[in-house]
Amino acid sequence: MKSDVVFTLEKAGWPALLVDPAATVVRANAAAIKTFSAALEASHSNLSAIWTAEGVESPEIFLAHWEHSPLPAALLKFRLQDGTSGAFLTSICPVTQDGQKLFLLQLLPDAGSSDSNLAHKQKLDCALQLARLGVAGFQQRAHEHPGPHVAAAGKSGVE
Repeated sequence: MKSDVVFTLEKAGWPALLVDPAATVVRANAAAIKTFSAALEASHSNLSAIWTAEGVESPEIFLAHWEHSPLPAALLKFRLQDGTSGAFLTSICPVTQDGQKLFLLQLLPDAGSSDSNLAHKQKLDCALQLARLGVAGFQQRAHEHPGPHVAAAGKSGVE
């Protein structure tokens, strides 16, 4: 199933996945498909196809545990396109689309296993992208649902 919403991270330089609580991959960006496998493009592909996180439950159980005790990031291993495992600092963010609960996973190569300058640049790019998304989402919500905070903000306090 492809998401009808524009996948903001489609052209990001790092892998990004949109998955549901059952770990079904709803959307994978071009970097994820290149890094892992074209199997992610298939309808109803599952995160377990690339999941190799040692000592960690299935992706479904991991996401359920993460939802109850969220962490900003976790170091997870995934099966690369060439069959080897790669460690990624994985940022997970819950999102809702059309009333459906989803998880946005952004995977940054582990700085210990790659060029650290590239890893730091990707982390900075990721943080900047998330900041832009947050500001845009806040502005959209404020525009769609103006409340007392918007009206109060327009008052100068000087009569």
